[in-house]
Amino acid sequence: MNRIQKPKGTLDILPNDIGVWQYIESAVRETAKVYGFSEIRMPTFEATELFCRGVGDTTDVVGKEMYTEGTAGVARSVIENGLYAGAMPLKLFYLSNFFRREKPQAGRSREFWQFGTELYGSSSPEADAQVILLADGLFKKLGLTKVTLRINSIGCPECRKNYQNALK
Repeated sequence: MNRIQKPKGTLDILPNDIGVWQYIESAVRETAKVYGFSEIRMPTFEATELFCRGVGDTTDVVGKEMYTEGTAGVARSVIENGLYAGAMPLKLFYLSNFFRREKPQAGRSREFWQFGTELYGSSSPEADAQVILLADGLFKKLGLTKVTLRINSIGCPECRKNYQNALK
């Protein structure tokens, strides 16, 4: 007997679980608003060329994880819709579902949900601090207490180039 099943690697979010999802989504939106971030929604998928131009066509992002993040889609939307011509800094967030191209590892799904922030028009350390404070505020709002912040940097553009060469 043939059974119709959901696509492999996707989830059904059933009525018994939807309240938790809605609580988290509400906490994300409320916290982002407190820190001055506006919600943006972009298509679930983007043209491959967008990723190739943004990160290079030989990276793992293009080769393996083509659909795993919202940064490129938000950047495309900001440019296409002229949002860069408004007041800066431009602080945006997204809460959306994404898809992994590769076969997911055990315990992971092909479809997943992600919250992300993008802050354009400021290169100051305060911009990074705002994003970190937003994340901290969200963790606190959700009651997550065992969270550790680890900050790492590969430095200036020249340092990054040397780091990439060393990796190769």
